[in-house]
Amino acid sequence: MNSTLIIKDIPGYPGLKADSEGNIWGKRGRVLKRQHDTKGYPKVSVARNTKRSIHLLVCLAFHGPRPEGMVIRHLDGDKENSKPENLKYGTGRENADDTIRLGSIRGSNNCRSKLTEDDVVEMRVLYNQGVKQAELSKKYGVSGPCIFYALEGTRVWTHVPNPCKMRVRSYLRGSKASQAKLDEDKVKVIRKLIRRGETDINIAKVYGVTPGAIWNIRHGNTYRGVQ
Repeated sequence: MNSTLIIKDIPGYPGLKADSEGNIWGKRGRVLKRQHDTKGYPKVSVARNTKRSIHLLVCLAFHGPRPEGMVIRHLDGDKENSKPENLKYGTGRENADDTIRLGSIRGSNNCRSKLTEDDVVEMRVLYNQGVKQAELSKKYGVSGPCIFYALEGTRVWTHVPNPCKMRVRSYLRGSKASQAKLDEDKVKVIRKLIRRGETDINIAKVYGVTPGAIWNIRHGNTYRGVQ
């Protein structure tokens, strides 16, 4: 049986409320749509051209103002989990210790992982046979960045041997890439959208490319000289 939803006002943000499920409610009584910043933290628009992290707003509502010198910790390491019980103020050292502790939960032992070690080995074989990342993303039901991390052997997949040489093989630079749908002018606009906090998925829909293509622009893997 689900517990009763608790909704509290957010100090300093008149008309906005946070609930015990980690949602932010707007002045019209609706849950605000989530976006994500470049580090993957969910944000919401609290005013015109102003966004705030959801975990910050939930902490204000349920734990009060942040003490000076403290940071907000995600106790389970899940950036998407902004429930009050998963958030806690702490020192930078405590936050770093969390990262070390949670970093030991690798691969399929990570509760958020949709892939297994066998999946990663298989997709690397397919990639080396010429299967594109977009096709792998569709086959395994995960995002472009997840495929990239698995192929390159980063994040939770550092323990799986024989990673692919992603940066050498897969990323052609800028509009010189074959069948490129983007040019420098479009990328300038895309970078503006990224700085405004727009998600890779929404930008990709506008330009008819994969979210992975936008992710590469965001992280400087393509179009490095275009600002």
